[in-house]
Amino acid sequence: MQKNGMSNKFLIDGFPRNQENLDGWAQYISKHANLVQVVYLDVSKEVMLERVLKRGVNSGRTDDNPQTFEKRYNVFKEHTMKIIDYFKSKNMVFQISTYGSVEKNYLKLKKGLVV
Repeated sequence: MQKNGMSNKFLIDGFPRNQENLDGWAQYISKHANLVQVVYLDVSKEVMLERVLKRGVNSGRTDDNPQTFEKRYNVFKEHTMKIIDYFKSKNMVFQISTYGSVEKNYLKLKKGLVV
């Protein structure tokens, strides 16, 4: 990235989601990139569902429905939370309560990012 005049810092959204992703990161990507922080946007299941359903209406996504949400949420709790807990044990997680507006949440995120 630096060879192409790009920043040496970047944000990866939604990865790693499970142990297989984390193992892949450790085996391949960690040789070329230094992970310095994990951002965890925390909110209740009810608020997540409300936001997903709203997104489905606004975007026209047919997969933003209660049944698909429930499946995704269960995968998140079963697999992704284990990864978040792993990074918490290494004191690498910046956790943000995201009950506020998009603007307020963005400011919290911006303030807490390691840059």
